[in-house]
Amino acid sequence: MARRRNKKKSFINKLFLYLTIILSVILLLMLTIINILPFKYLSIVYVGILIFDLFVCFLLTRKGKKFGYFLSFIYIIVSTIGIYYLGVTNNFLSYFNTDNYKLEKYLVLVLDDSDYEKLNDLIDKNIGYVKNNITSIDKAINKLNNKVKIANIEYDSYNLSFEDVINHKLESIFIEES
Repeated sequence: MARRRNKKKSFINKLFLYLTIILSVILLLMLTIINILPFKYLSIVYVGILIFDLFVCFLLTRKGKKFGYFLSFIYIIVSTIGIYYLGVTNNFLSYFNTDNYKLEKYLVLVLDDSDYEKLNDLIDKNIGYVKNNITSIDKAINKLNNKVKIANIEYDSYNLSFEDVINHKLESIFIEES
């Protein structure tokens, strides 16, 4: 019976010890992969975790086993939470490393009762647009001018351009779809 109890204690000691070491390695790998700490601070964290692991190992193999269990248990919880949040941070930061692009669609709008059916019907006609900092309308206008020769009129607001179309001062409006 005493032998069985010693085997059980030995298993628990090894379990806590291995979990502490494995989580330490994973935590250090995550910190290294994310690369958010300067080398000076990363090396301090490496040394601190190594000293802590050696201390817990000493406690679990010598007399202070209850305190060793307590420290190891707290460390397992804290490092698991730390690893989780480092993973979340890594996912967030990896978003900035990918090639992100924005697809902008532009529309050429005319009145429903107008005679314009195709883009070619607007050759040498006035097309109004509103320039803003949100869209890349200059590039879109250049592409439109490559397809159809038009006269571009810049407006300060969409309301003014819509009014001019309704009042037949302008043939069409060129706007970003959204």
